[in-house]
Amino acid sequence: MSDSVETEAQPTSRLEAVSACLHHLVSFRAALACFGDSLRALGDRVQDPIGRRHLLALWRPCQERLDQLLEAVVLYEPWSSRLTVLRHEVEDTLIDEAYSSAALIDLVAGLEQACEGLLIQVELDLRQAVTELSEVSE
Repeated sequence: MSDSVETEAQPTSRLEAVSACLHHLVSFRAALACFGDSLRALGDRVQDPIGRRHLLALWRPCQERLDQLLEAVVLYEPWSSRLTVLRHEVEDTLIDEAYSSAALIDLVAGLEQACEGLLIQVELDLRQAVTELSEVSE
């Protein structure tokens, strides 16, 4: 668990922080799944003007939810850094004149892997926070 989470004075505060991170992580993963599914379905048509507009429209909810997640995930380095780097790579790729769907699919896979790693860490912290909260209430 990160030092920031460990320094919380109250188990309830820790539980709330971890819960908020989990909430935003799940929300971002849902938006990312829609983006990734559409990206895979479009295939080579991602270069068509309609395909590009569609992907950009689907990336907006990802951006909003990733912003919320990054605010909550400051407790978890290096995950916040990894997510930030991948976000910039996706956005840089999306604004390129020509990009490959394979490159975007790889970046989405990287975001999904980072989310999986963060999910494992959050789940461990959630278990620990619940244990500490139950010990305090005994």
